[in-house]
Amino acid sequence: MKTRMILFLFLFVLSGPVLAEYNILRLQSEEPPPPPPFEIASVEAHGELLRLLLSTDNIGGVQTLLDSGQLIAQLSEHRSDDAEYWPGTLSLGKAVVCTEAANRLYLALADPLPEGCAAPISINYYFETNASLGPGRDVAIGYDPHHLWLVEEKQ
Repeated sequence: MKTRMILFLFLFVLSGPVLAEYNILRLQSEEPPPPPPFEIASVEAHGELLRLLLSTDNIGGVQTLLDSGQLIAQLSEHRSDDAEYWPGTLSLGKAVVCTEAANRLYLALADPLPEGCAAPISINYYFETNASLGPGRDVAIGYDPHHLWLVEEKQ
C-alpha cells in the first residue's frame, strides 16, 4: 500500500500542471473519490498572502466545505531532513472585473458588488491564505480523505 501511494504521488508530481511560477498538484485517495469540488487554476502572490484562483461550478458547495472545517490549509517548510508544519488561514473571496478598462477587484465572498458594477465582465473565485512561499516552503489544502492540493514555488 505504501509503495503504491509513493508511486501514485510520483506520477502526480510528473503529470501535475505547472502554472505561472508555481507547481500545483492535486492528489487523491486510491479508492474512487468524489469529484473534486474545485481545481486551483492559478496562483498570485501578494506580499505575505497567496491567492489561489479557483475553477468551480459550485462555489456554494466549496463555501459549505470551508465553513464545516472539511477544507483546511497547512503550511510547511522543509530543510534537509527536518520539516516544520503549521496551520494556515483559508478564506474565500471573489475577484471581480467590472469593465474592460477596470482592474480586478478582490472582495470577500459575501461583499456586495461595488456601485456601478451590476453586470461585471467576470467574477472568479479564490482562496486567500497567509502563506509566503519560497525554496522548501509549500501550502497544502486538504479535503480529507479524498483530495489534497499542494502549491509550491517552481525551482
